[in-house]
Amino acid sequence: MWVINMAWVPLGVCIIAEASATLGCSDPFKFGYMGQRPTCIYVPSLIARSQTAAKENCEKFNGYLLRPQSLSELESVVEQLRVAWPAWLGKSGFWVGYERNQTAAEGSQDYQNIRRNKDLFFGGETAMPHEMWRESQPGDLSDFRDEMCVARKKINDVTIQGVDDYRCEGGLGHATFCEQSPVANPS
Repeated sequence: MWVINMAWVPLGVCIIAEASATLGCSDPFKFGYMGQRPTCIYVPSLIARSQTAAKENCEKFNGYLLRPQSLSELESVVEQLRVAWPAWLGKSGFWVGYERNQTAAEGSQDYQNIRRNKDLFFGGETAMPHEMWRESQPGDLSDFRDEMCVARKKINDVTIQGVDDYRCEGGLGHATFCEQSPVANPS
């Protein structure tokens, strides 16, 4: 869990914890914990209709899209958001910083195999943990969409746990949460 209640302030900055004596974050990121892992989080005022736009926004601040490293980390974020988000945002979700590193050409022999292969999703060099997938994901639909990106959907739906694959462009808007690794504070 994040260590204190999240408070939304102007510009969408999310205050998630008091500063650590030994670890710090560059501005505008704030120090906190995702599960038990220390991290730096920034929430720009951006509902992005594409993961590309969300990623680019994080990169402007030398960050990357939020990358939980376990289902418990992911759900700790979700629990805090259920308290902090306005109700209308609860129907939406947020982008997660993993994407499939191989495209699936529609009509190809291995189309469904590629779409359902959990081993093809990465955030940078880090493979996405299998446990983070929602049941029946990825590749639950046999349709024309090549859903290469990842999102945690419908924050206020308590029956949902885990992430879905999602089309990278042109879908519903999702919130952007940027992450950055904390750095040691000078002593």
